[in-house]
Amino acid sequence: MLTGTSGQEIMSFSLFPWRKGGVALCMNSSFFGFYAHAGFLLGLTDSGLKFTHVSGASAGALVGGLYTAGLSPRRLIQLFLQPDLLHVFKEFKAPLRFFKMLTGSRGHTGIFAGTILQNLIENEVGVRRIEDASPTFSLSVLDLKHQESRVVQSGPLADYIVASCAVPGLFAAVEIGNGHFWDGGVADPLPFEHLLDDSRIHTIVLHLVQSSSDEPTYSFYGALVRSHSIISSEIIRLKTELARHKKKKLIILETRTAPPRPGNRQAGIRAINAGLATARDNSATWKRLRQDS
Repeated sequence: MLTGTSGQEIMSFSLFPWRKGGVALCMNSSFFGFYAHAGFLLGLTDSGLKFTHVSGASAGALVGGLYTAGLSPRRLIQLFLQPDLLHVFKEFKAPLRFFKMLTGSRGHTGIFAGTILQNLIENEVGVRRIEDASPTFSLSVLDLKHQESRVVQSGPLADYIVASCAVPGLFAAVEIGNGHFWDGGVADPLPFEHLLDDSRIHTIVLHLVQSSSDEPTYSFYGALVRSHSIISSEIIRLKTELARHKKKKLIILETRTAPPRPGNRQAGIRAINAGLATARDNSATWKRLRQDS
């Protein structure tokens, strides 16, 4: 275990450090964690590091999906700091959906439909499919029809990004094909297990955005953040053990931020800078990875 100058934690292990191969990046789900993920990605790309694969859940899926669809990290940051992003939470029918959801009306699973977010994505990258991404991309979702967590590697990009970001209750489950899908971060907040058997990849970089929340423990938001953190930590611990068994190298980096809120541009900028600092503080790690790839 190493500790960088910004206080982020780094865990790295490899049973075969001489093996050559590609590098994968996986970004976790975190409430408004896309700010810090975008800053971290900017630092990685500025270092010259190339990826064989990118994966993510929720906020990580949003950043990874847009990046592999062709948006630069700098464009991502510009997009996330635009006031237009707030329109996602200003749907005209939201109060009616909230009432119908509370009364258990059939077909009403969230306050927001997510169509504004989908339009925002498609305005940036067009109507694309996941399998067209470069580098390759995957994300996690909850499959409500089959009652399981799924890692998706093909299908309509914008639809699945919205689904992976659809926090239960806040956003409605997204209908894709004959199924309905919800937030991938609920059951698989860091989707990299499917990469452990990929012979193209020797190292997986995991970026974890964690909220150092000062919210009261028993407030709704504070309890939600802490519950997500507890579940994520246990899932990540189990996956880390599996990676060790599969003889894959993991580099785990953590960025701690105060939880940004919608409309708080300065908090978003601070989170971006925190993610950027995490990447820059580990420049020696990226240099070694470039040499090994």
